[in-house]
Amino acid sequence: MKANEIIKILTSLNNYNTYNKIFISGTWGIGKSKYISDFIADFEHVSYISMFGKKSTREVVEELYFDILENEKYGKFKSRAMKFRKSIPTASLGGATIPFSVSIPLMKDIHNFLDKKLSSKENFFIIIDDLERKHDDLSLKEVLGLIEKISQFKNIKIVLVADESNFSENDKELFEKFHEKTLDRIYRITAYADEAPINILTTPVWDAIKSIEELQSAKNLRTFIKIKNFISEVLEHFETLKIKFTDNFTINDVYRICSGIVIFSTDLEKSMPKVETLKKENPIINHQYEQNKSGYILYIDSYIIGQFLDSSLSKKMIAPLYDFFETGEWKDIITEIVQSINSLKKSPINFFSSEQELHRLIEDSVAGVHNFKSGNDLRALLMNVTTALQWTTILEVDYPINKEDLMEVIYTDLYSQVDIDRQLEENKFDSFLYGDSSGLVRDLILFLNSKIEDIYAEKVFKKLSELISLKDYQWQYVLALNEILLTSKDNLAYYIEIKQNNFYFPVPREAISESQWRWCKSIKNVISRTETISEFDLWNEFYEYITHLIESEESALTKHRLNLILNNK
Repeated sequence: MKANEIIKILTSLNNYNTYNKIFISGTWGIGKSKYISDFIADFEHVSYISMFGKKSTREVVEELYFDILENEKYGKFKSRAMKFRKSIPTASLGGATIPFSVSIPLMKDIHNFLDKKLSSKENFFIIIDDLERKHDDLSLKEVLGLIEKISQFKNIKIVLVADESNFSENDKELFEKFHEKTLDRIYRITAYADEAPINILTTPVWDAIKSIEELQSAKNLRTFIKIKNFISEVLEHFETLKIKFTDNFTINDVYRICSGIVIFSTDLEKSMPKVETLKKENPIINHQYEQNKSGYILYIDSYIIGQFLDSSLSKKMIAPLYDFFETGEWKDIITEIVQSINSLKKSPINFFSSEQELHRLIEDSVAGVHNFKSGNDLRALLMNVTTALQWTTILEVDYPINKEDLMEVIYTDLYSQVDIDRQLEENKFDSFLYGDSSGLVRDLILFLNSKIEDIYAEKVFKKLSELISLKDYQWQYVLALNEILLTSKDNLAYYIEIKQNNFYFPVPREAISESQWRWCKSIKNVISRTETISEFDLWNEFYEYITHLIESEESALTKHRLNLILNNK
């Protein structure tokens, strides 16, 4: 039964006297609350009670009592209740704020009250929701007993609502044992309403994503709500940054990518069911789809979104938008990637393109490299090249430009873009942003990043030498040195460079500034860390260097400072 039929069930319950006590069961997020709320909005004589956290049947009765008092049908009783609330101190009992000092005497006569006030010619619905969320102290047997008692009143219709799959083991046993004696009918909601996804997402979004297989089997409407919210969040950023959609990067592809990310992270809980069998048979598959970001992005691309994208260029947005979903941090790289995609002057290529179109794309990318001029959009060029590389693998053809030749073309621009005021990792290219985390694209990105490391190190070494020469001890650049050593822990050339420049250590002689002293301590701390991360013994080399300075220095003050550097942590 689909969730929208709840309206039909409750309407029938009101029009006919066949049943007085029914149970509606359905998994969380399938739409029960939505259609129950719709019924309550259109039906005058109804009281709704949530069992969430209820510890006793008394709390249920108290909440029911005051809910009925405030029902529009009983205006004078509502007025009386309001006067009580204004004149007498209140306390919260069972989730309802009630006049504490009058609640007990009134509760003694609750059954008489209900008998008089609810016995009418019209039906009165009592909807008891969230039964599975009651407190463990409250027995399900007690709740069923209360329902049986209340149902004795004239024209009372009781609707019990729960996700019975989330009952405790004890409650499951009690329900199986007693429900036939207490309930007239059980309705089980097994699917959300056909119109639910469209109502939540709007028709344009649903039309774009409805082919995604996982959405066809989704049983929780919260998935669609999360998709809607994530799409809205992404589009808000695009609107703020005035990012335009083009044939290369369509709004429908944004809908699909956001949907794929939400499905993978929430519904699938980062599992990869479609490759589990293949993993056992194919060790290559097993290596590709590991439980890490690389495997996640590849799975979203290959098995969730797959061929549904308008343009294969859009794949390059899966990784940065996945990061945004996971962290909530909108990075500039997202904007840069979109702008680079949109800057490419060619028709969109996707799964449904012809082989002739794909060969033409590869040829265009080769021409783009040959025609590249310093100052052009380097990221757009790499987008072009990496997209072509992926198709060369599929078409089983060679790409005619090797890594070294490409590096020669882009070196000047790459050098100028490396900024030592940013962390080293922020300067590097991420293979995920170029639509592939393995194969030729990954090899190219690794190659380019190794060159970025060299450029970064060269600029840091140069900066440190200049600052020491100028006695301008901006010690924060020592932290950049730390990044170089941590990231490239086995690069002997860096260690030789540092040693040849006396470890970039400005000997603290005579009067010194606080910044110089901090520089000296920072150098010592950075080099000391290499003792455990590298096969090259830079720390012992530094230790011997400082020890030699101590032995050769005539100034007792300088010796004292050097000893502090060497021996203090």
